[in-house]
Amino acid sequence: MLLADPPDKERALREDIRLLGRLLGDVVRDRAGQSAFDCVESIRQKAVTFHRAENAERRAIRGALDELLLGLRPREVLEVVRAFSYFSHLANVAEDVHQDRRRRAHRAAGSPPQHGSLARALERVRAVGVSGKALAHLCRRPLGQIGDEVARQVRGGGDVDHGPAGDGGVGRGLEQLGEADAGLGRRLHGDR
Repeated sequence: MLLADPPDKERALREDIRLLGRLLGDVVRDRAGQSAFDCVESIRQKAVTFHRAENAERRAIRGALDELLLGLRPREVLEVVRAFSYFSHLANVAEDVHQDRRRRAHRAAGSPPQHGSLARALERVRAVGVSGKALAHLCRRPLGQIGDEVARQVRGGGDVDHGPAGDGGVGRGLEQLGEADAGLGRRLHGDR
């Protein structure tokens, strides 16, 4: 029995980006002229070829791309930078729309919360027995103070800082979570 290929979940995103690229090309052609469009398209094609090429081919392609870019006049550089900047913004919008599309599809299918979502993180925290009260206490800490504490730990600042007396710093929050050794991360990642 042959298994069907899994659905291509990124196809719609690729199609959206291609459509937006074509529309942007039309705008560049209409506003800046055919020569500006040809220049941007030539750079784009060479960049794609470079990206897909094997190492042996890249040197020649890069040389052609360098020659093309170094030969641009200031006005042409501006047009190229604008076109690629607009394309980058449009691709980001397409990715945001695609993420929303995927979330809706997961909700409609009744899927569990997705990896990286707040709902998934809260499920995992609940699964290891952290109470809502303890989590709320830790979350009330100003983000800057928590960030400073994490930075101290990364720089090798030693034990978790408990802050001034009665302050209830990050260390106190971890103790209240029942994880004075900061083992919460290990438990959340299944390393019990």
